[in-house]
Amino acid sequence: MADDQTELEEKFKKVADRLHRGWAKLYPPTEKDLAAVQEAIREHWEQEQQALELIKRGKQAATFQPPPPEPPEKKIDKDQSQQSNRHRKGHSY
Repeated sequence: MADDQTELEEKFKKVADRLHRGWAKLYPPTEKDLAAVQEAIREHWEQEQQALELIKRGKQAATFQPPPPEPPEKKIDKDQSQQSNRHRKGHSY
């Protein structure tokens, strides 16, 4: 049974191959088709190169650790500054 299956698959592959060759002979690719394929390949290659460059930069960035940002300064309201000034002067309420 397994031999029958592989034998059928081989026959289907041969038929498919003959169909592809016949189609290519009847309808050869035009220059426009070839140019479109070349453009798609070029665009894909450029995207891969950009991705590789980003990965390369990411590895370089991973080795460099910038210092952590400093916490923002607290804004002191007018009332809070007056209270702190009173405490400094020794006023008690």
